[in-house]
Amino acid sequence: MDTKKRALISYEKLTPEHRKALNKSFPEGYTSKMTELKMPSGEEFRTLVWETDEMIYLVKFHKTKALTIDDDDDDEDLDEIDNESGDDEDED
Repeated sequence: MDTKKRALISYEKLTPEHRKALNKSFPEGYTSKMTELKMPSGEEFRTLVWETDEMIYLVKFHKTKALTIDDDDDDEDLDEIDNESGDDEDED
């Protein structure tokens, strides 16, 4: 029996290559495949099981971040969101 390694990883810590592969694995989007979890501390987040040839990942999305990611989103769009919030600070 060939057992794959398993890993828990935050979406923010995925490499750009992993983010592209994740989006390729779910061409119709992955929002409907997410599970909501609530920790005893009260922290809420969403998770997604993503299986590759080598590993099975449990990808963790902070709830506020998960709501901003569209099904057809790509890295450039996320960079624009980050840049928009950073640009406001420069104007002060």
